[in-house]
Amino acid sequence: MNKLTDLEKKIGFEFDDEDLLNQAFVHSSYLNEHNELNQCNERLEFLGDAVLELVVTEHMYENLIGQEGELHKERVKFVKNDYLSEIANNLRLDNFLMKGNGESNNEDGINTRTSNVLEALIGAIFLDGKETGYQKAKEFVLKHVILNPNV
Repeated sequence: MNKLTDLEKKIGFEFDDEDLLNQAFVHSSYLNEHNELNQCNERLEFLGDAVLELVVTEHMYENLIGQEGELHKERVKFVKNDYLSEIANNLRLDNFLMKGNGESNNEDGINTRTSNVLEALIGAIFLDGKETGYQKAKEFVLKHVILNPNV
């Protein structure tokens, strides 16, 4: 059993497309140093960021009373790097991230790096779920981001 299989059990989602899961954990610095891979996680991160924001927004719209400004302030709490990094650290996502030598020694960017890998994972879940991708990503975000008792 590989480490990513352990992660799948931990997050409660089993990937059909293992390449998506693997890609979610390839930092651009690793890609620059290793020619055998052709994609890093940045595109998945871009997608996951949008899915995350939509899920959080939908949840707030359905469960909170307030005007746009109040809802916006509340949403920011759930999508900011520090909060997402804390969740990623609880899931130990950095242990799975393949990064280049320079990035491995860079402690300054760890919050951004870990929050980015969480967003990439959300994007990968969204794509892997195919027709039910949004629902699967929503379940993950609700469990691990919005309703997370560990944060």
